[in-house]
Amino acid sequence: MPSGHVFGEPYKNKKHLIAGTHAGVTYMNGEQGWMNMNGINTIYPAIILAVVSTVLYQIIQKTTPDRVNPLISLFVSYLVAAALCIIIYPFFNKGENLLTEFTKLNWTSIALGIVIVGIEIGFMYAYRAGAHISTTSLITSSLVILLLAPVGILIFKEDFSVYKAMGGVMCVVGIGMIYR
Repeated sequence: MPSGHVFGEPYKNKKHLIAGTHAGVTYMNGEQGWMNMNGINTIYPAIILAVVSTVLYQIIQKTTPDRVNPLISLFVSYLVAAALCIIIYPFFNKGENLLTEFTKLNWTSIALGIVIVGIEIGFMYAYRAGAHISTTSLITSSLVILLLAPVGILIFKEDFSVYKAMGGVMCVVGIGMIYR
């Protein structure tokens, strides 16, 4: 398996670098890797959860009333998210004390909190400005793909192929077609 360091954190398998996770992520039964829940491949349920949650996220963002202050809405949303994390923590615990888990945190938790607020406010104001739910996520996702491709190749040493390059070209063409 390839090995290296991602911003100071060791990783053993590039497959674990999907959706912002790395090999340090431990799943429900405490084993690392994709095959870890009684032999069931966890990547598919994880992707389904991410897709369903993203669809619901976009719908909820689009339907949040304009009269609601976006920062207060985010504050309440993240209080609910924090409470939910504490409630489900025991199901994802590998035997560590909750306070011990906090000592393992690094700069990424703070940075993620900052960028999450940017994502949330960005989508909320885009929708309030009249962005269409049918294309906003597609456009932002395509642009994110184009921006993350060099990051994946140069920093995370991910593979690059002609097919991936063609996918990037298709993203650009797709954005152009949406704006025609």
